[in-house]
Amino acid sequence: FSPDGLLKDAVFFSDLPSANGVALAQNSKGQIWLAGNYFYREESELKRSWLLLSFNPDLSLSKIMAGDSSGRSGLSSIAIDGRDQLYLGAWYAEHLSFMSVKMDLEHQSQKPMLAKLNPEGDLIWCNTAIVDPNENGSHGVINDLHVDFWHRVYFTGQLWTYFIGKLDRDSELDWMKTSTGRSSYAFGMERIEGDLLVYGHGYGSTFTSLKSAPSYSYQAKASTDFFILREGRRGKLKQAAFNGGMGTDYITAVKWHKGKLYALGHDLGGPAIEFGNQSLKKGRAKMWLACFEF
Repeated sequence: FSPDGLLKDAVFFSDLPSANGVALAQNSKGQIWLAGNYFYREESELKRSWLLLSFNPDLSLSKIMAGDSSGRSGLSSIAIDGRDQLYLGAWYAEHLSFMSVKMDLEHQSQKPMLAKLNPEGDLIWCNTAIVDPNENGSHGVINDLHVDFWHRVYFTGQLWTYFIGKLDRDSELDWMKTSTGRSSYAFGMERIEGDLLVYGHGYGSTFTSLKSAPSYSYQAKASTDFFILREGRRGKLKQAAFNGGMGTDYITAVKWHKGKLYALGHDLGGPAIEFGNQSLKKGRAKMWLACFEF
């Protein structure tokens, strides 16, 4: 699209069945990388595998990279550093075939994964041990990631509940923490003045710092409410905001701009949506845009 919203070009991909694009990023040369998955049904079993596409600046298809379908896997987030290297957030279950990485699990619980590729799409490293792959009870997915100047990777998502963590530049886990209480789910992450804004929704949780205070808690009024957290790069929780109403409320994107926080979300209709001392009237499902002093 042009800056004033006019459609300039479009591309459609149908080489694989039920292809689903989840996240994209553009490198310094204008090349676009699109991450996601594809799936199809084989007899009574649903097959799902990771998918990574590369498009030239003119939107012509440059490369298709896809996994096999002997297990379940998908790419859920993507980032590019200053050297045009790619970082992928992903999930897998049962069997994983990701480039040169092969794994077989003894159970079907979903595991999070992070990978780094060179600008041509060749694998540099892959970390499948963010949680214990052999532990049946730990179910997780990485929903967003951020790479800093020193190529350290910050990631967030859900392990039944909220989690955030950091890998060093050699792919080793530096730290990770989770929320406690009822379930909360991180949807995405945005940079803010050296920190990270993490946003999502849930039924109620306590969010803590890695080593010391402070901590923040919320309890959803009825169904889900949404949260925005300011997380430091060493695991310190610096700020939190919680909003919602008596209905089912979600937040799907945030943007920090000139000292103000803009948030996009929606509800499923019914009761009013509450933003502190302001609210939207009850009624049909709504998409909303709000600005916060944060």
